[in-house]
Amino acid sequence: MADLSACFREAFSATFAEFGIPFDADRLGEYSATPLDVLFSRYYKGCTCKYRDFVTKYIGEFDRAFASGFSVREGVAERVRGLQGKGAKICVISDLFSGYVETILTEAGIRDCVDVVFAAERMAVKRPDPYCIRTILQETDSDADSAVLVGTGALNEECARRAGIRFVRELPA
Repeated sequence: MADLSACFREAFSATFAEFGIPFDADRLGEYSATPLDVLFSRYYKGCTCKYRDFVTKYIGEFDRAFASGFSVREGVAERVRGLQGKGAKICVISDLFSGYVETILTEAGIRDCVDVVFAAERMAVKRPDPYCIRTILQETDSDADSAVLVGTGALNEECARRAGIRFVRELPA
């Protein structure tokens, strides 16, 4: 739906620099897919008492970068509106907090199309556990046979498999 790579690059680069952690742009996918506590314990060699400072720095840097650093992927609005026009219920699952998701949806011009936003603050159990999908199916009174998860990566694919729904990598045209 949106390209956040510039946000992640700026946030991790600045945060890692402050904590003396080498930043490798080629590992951005790994950094953004890994929980902050795991990244911190994996790469920071100092006192674990600095974890709170690490998280605070990262969040501040991500906020700054997000203000101007994300872009909506081309064609998203048209595809989402097309699916909605065919009667599809549109739900968004994200590891971002809902404020970020709402901003992206508004910027994309599709906030009015989305039935459910399942963002980080609702993520009681992380993917690939299908908790988020099962909850959404229940909230929208839908069944797994009619659901499709559109996403990228093995984590989303495994989540869909465990939930018993189809998985595709792109929004259908």
